[in-house]
Amino acid sequence: MVLLASLMSTSIQHFQITMMLLACAHDSHNIPSYSSACVVCIANVKTLWKDDVHPHYVKIRSYAEFTASLIHLTVEYSDGQLELNSEGLRMTIDDLLIKLATNFTKAINNYDMTIAVPKVGPEGGEIQMHFEELLKRNSTLFVEEMLQDHFSDLIKFVNSKVSEDPTSNPDNPITISKVKPLVKGFASRWKVAIELMHKDVITSFGNFLCGMEILRAALH
Repeated sequence: MVLLASLMSTSIQHFQITMMLLACAHDSHNIPSYSSACVVCIANVKTLWKDDVHPHYVKIRSYAEFTASLIHLTVEYSDGQLELNSEGLRMTIDDLLIKLATNFTKAINNYDMTIAVPKVGPEGGEIQMHFEELLKRNSTLFVEEMLQDHFSDLIKFVNSKVSEDPTSNPDNPITISKVKPLVKGFASRWKVAIELMHKDVITSFGNFLCGMEILRAALH
């Protein structure tokens, strides 16, 4: 009863998936067909959502909860097949999220959704770390893109000087005349830039904590 209660979902579709999962516990030979059902359920990319930012709660959340349930079942019913199915589902959702990642914002929201459901055990830890790494990578790229929008001249100048060997071009030193307009430009717009970045983060990310971590990374 505890397992059944933990698998229940307000979504009819997810309820059907969890019922199939409970059946798997009694007949492990039928697990591939249930995995196939889940794959078919999430395979039609075009019908998932039309929103450019937010994740699809039912599809992505259902995958996360379904995977967490599979991992719980492997503790008592593992024969190797459940692990293979779990890995197959992870690869499928990987491909799906890549196809749907039309921008960093959507990618971040989707990856954040996949780790919203805790997964226990060694296998759960591996899957969790996999999506956490993807979330971190896309968050870093989003921060870089956001900073480029507001401070492109300053970033370009700093990057060029960092990669430049100071002894290779002694005729082109860093002078006050070159740095002064960059500093003045930064000083005149950094407050507005922070306000705009804060607004962008608040409106782009459904998970407030995730958004604040991204904003904090941008400010550091």
